[in-house]
Amino acid sequence: MKTKDNTSLGSKNMVDLMRWVFIGMGGSGIGGDVLSCYLQNIGIEAYSFHTQEIPKTYLNNSHFVVTSYSGNTKETITAFKQIKKKPHTLVTSGGYLLNYAVENRDRFIPLPKGYVPRDAFYIILKAIYGLVSEFAELPEFPEIKNPDQINIKKMADALKKSPLIYSSSEKIYPAAYRLKTQVNENLKKHAFSNYFNELSHNEIEAKNQKDYSHIILNAGDNDEFVEAWKKAVGVKAYDFQLKGRTVFDKMLYAIMLGDQATIKLADELKINRIPTPFIKKFKDALN
Repeated sequence: MKTKDNTSLGSKNMVDLMRWVFIGMGGSGIGGDVLSCYLQNIGIEAYSFHTQEIPKTYLNNSHFVVTSYSGNTKETITAFKQIKKKPHTLVTSGGYLLNYAVENRDRFIPLPKGYVPRDAFYIILKAIYGLVSEFAELPEFPEIKNPDQINIKKMADALKKSPLIYSSSEKIYPAAYRLKTQVNENLKKHAFSNYFNELSHNEIEAKNQKDYSHIILNAGDNDEFVEAWKKAVGVKAYDFQLKGRTVFDKMLYAIMLGDQATIKLADELKINRIPTPFIKKFKDALN
């Protein structure tokens, strides 16, 4: 992988790497959540921030991966200005960040134009996965198993009510959070996400459980606690058994399942999923 000035991103002199820190907001940041969770699972120190303030404890011995699909996200630019003298790579399709990278001969990964950020998820994830692969021995990026139409329809049905989306463990929580945000943006309604075992120590006490659909993204890694929750709460749960050989495979399968189901349901309900008018109004108000 090369920068604009043809400097190898794989150069060991670029950074004495101790940890990876991913920075991004919304659809541009979820790839960092997924990859940092995967890297932590295999013993590589990694963190993901959806924020404009980076804690000082992360400022040294880190490589920052700053992602903004538009290149103009205000919070991401603010965070970048804090770390721009530290080892970093910019991931963007244009805007301020791309102009900065070109003008300063900075390290960057260009993204193709023409997507809404949430639809560029796999492009962003593969780009930052490839970057980390320059430093760490990672397996080849997995081929994602395409969900069957039965599960897509089952997920779409589950999303017709406001969903409580639970991952079977913290290891795959980014998949639950991704589905929550896809419901927000593609279906234009509220959704909520959490993970086992934490949810069993708080949310289980809510008395209006039947007002929601309960979706479990199940990697088969916490069956004792999932089954105990089902018995205690006594509501129907849509329990999706995730396919794949590794936790990373299963997380990507869950994300593809949720993506396709929210798009299918938006089409059925004749929801124009692409525009995000309130996000636009929010960004306009910041300027």
